[in-house]
Amino acid sequence: MADIATQIRHAVEALSTNSQNQGRRLRELLDESPAVFQQVVAAMLGSARDTPELRYVIALLSARGMLVPMLRDLSSSDRGAAGVVAQLAQRMDPRFDRSIARQAPEAKTPPDRARPNPEFLLGLLDALSGGLCLLPLLAPLRESEDPKIRARMALLLGRITRAQDWFQTLEQDPDPRVRANVVESLWSVEGASSLACFERSLQDRHHRVVANALVGLYLQGATSGVSGLVRLAQHHESPFRAAATWAMGRTGDTRFLPVLRQMRRGPDQDSMVVRNALHAIARINQATMAATRRETRVICLRRAAGSNSSLDAHFVALDAESGPLPILKPTDWQIRANCQPIWNYQADFVPPSARLAIGVVIPTAPAEDANRLPLCEAALRAAALWRRPQDQFAASLYFESAGSHFQGAALEPLSFGAPPKPQPVQAFKSDPTALLTAAPHSADPIESLKHLASLVDPSAGDSHLILVLDAIPESRCDSAGVASLLTTMRERGIRLHALITGRAVQSLASAFHRLSLDTGGFSLHCPEIEDLASSLQTLIASTFGHYQLRCPLPEPIEQIEVELQAEGHQGKLPLTAENSSQYSRVAA
Repeated sequence: MADIATQIRHAVEALSTNSQNQGRRLRELLDESPAVFQQVVAAMLGSARDTPELRYVIALLSARGMLVPMLRDLSSSDRGAAGVVAQLAQRMDPRFDRSIARQAPEAKTPPDRARPNPEFLLGLLDALSGGLCLLPLLAPLRESEDPKIRARMALLLGRITRAQDWFQTLEQDPDPRVRANVVESLWSVEGASSLACFERSLQDRHHRVVANALVGLYLQGATSGVSGLVRLAQHHESPFRAAATWAMGRTGDTRFLPVLRQMRRGPDQDSMVVRNALHAIARINQATMAATRRETRVICLRRAAGSNSSLDAHFVALDAESGPLPILKPTDWQIRANCQPIWNYQADFVPPSARLAIGVVIPTAPAEDANRLPLCEAALRAAALWRRPQDQFAASLYFESAGSHFQGAALEPLSFGAPPKPQPVQAFKSDPTALLTAAPHSADPIESLKHLASLVDPSAGDSHLILVLDAIPESRCDSAGVASLLTTMRERGIRLHALITGRAVQSLASAFHRLSLDTGGFSLHCPEIEDLASSLQTLIASTFGHYQLRCPLPEPIEQIEVELQAEGHQGKLPLTAENSSQYSRVAA
């Protein structure tokens, strides 16, 4: 332990001379011995001295979700030091109070089980500017039996309430510092009122107020904050350009680095612009080094056909362990064309309905193809992995080829019970492991799809059918059958998604690809049958919400790249000029 503690101290001391190597070493030591790391840096936090070394340690602990518990321990012995560290953390990350709100559920426990926590939260609310995200956590303190806690809470809440009443007046204060502070105090407050304040402040005559408003828009996830900062960096007055460089550093967004480097080297820039650019570059690099992000799959579900002068595509992001990511901010998405960032773009979340009905049609495997059976089982189980209690799920089968059936040994590896007996099919069962017991067998996928469509209640919510199209003869699905299926899907308001394997006949693959697009669904290619489970998970995930990205593109267009940089996640997907669905390079 002593040796590791010494290494941590030496790495911290050497940060000022070699920040990149020593920063990497500190992250390695933290992963190797988190308990020893916390013991060593606890003294640094207790000193509460604003140094570059302490700022790096704070950023590293915050990125790993370890800062709030350490602040809680520090506040029990030194509330003042805990308040200073919290203020430093908020200066480095304006969203710090949201991290506290996520990591401090103890406030909701009975007071006798979390006695120190009320003082901790009240101290943070007093120390942090704009810490309104903590207010929901303080609600249980209204019933506290300690009159000191109730009195202190009333004082803090009264102060905040009075400030809210004066916001409109302060926004028009003649002193630009007052107006700028009003805007900054709303950085961590989500909602229409704060967004409206940011939009109004963009018209302010002072550079600091405008820069704070753009940071606020960025933190709320508005892509107008991204494009607005780039425009501000091109302002004809140097104070506005200097404010833009400062604001870019506050975002921690790596896409601003090329702009900042260009401004630093500009021949006509004044000293304030150059100095702010250098500080912003260092701040973004420091935040990037301290951040911990897991590689995430980014999948393009569909790209709209049309002119090459614009992009209109649907994407889904999947974590290999937890599945679909929570709702992302538009600013978490980045688009590059010909290696240059696209500053003006839209990234809209397409949410699911409150209730979903999802049906999957998969092929039966020939009895002699034993390797296919575990893959089908995994795919079907994966299809229902993220199903919510209110959602409905069903499955159906079609014969892939002559002699393809579930009999004896062919059914046993699937672990779905005995072969189905002639009986009415119960629509959309809750248990995915029992689905195939009553699943109907059909000679072709169209009949199986129509059967599931007949079981869907159109008033129950969004309905989706997913077809796994594998190796079947072209004669099994004629054009009349496809047209009839399209009519059925449209009449019942069902979206059809196609998962096309590498063994599918090209003409059928094209037909079902067009059919999925005509019904508002998605079409994915699965070249290898071994990827069936993960590909089916992707389509299921899209029904639980996906993202639509739109932006203009330069001409001629040679390369497009979509990147995700979210809290704890990162993924990158290069797109070709073809309108085809693609996977990111990150494996599932």
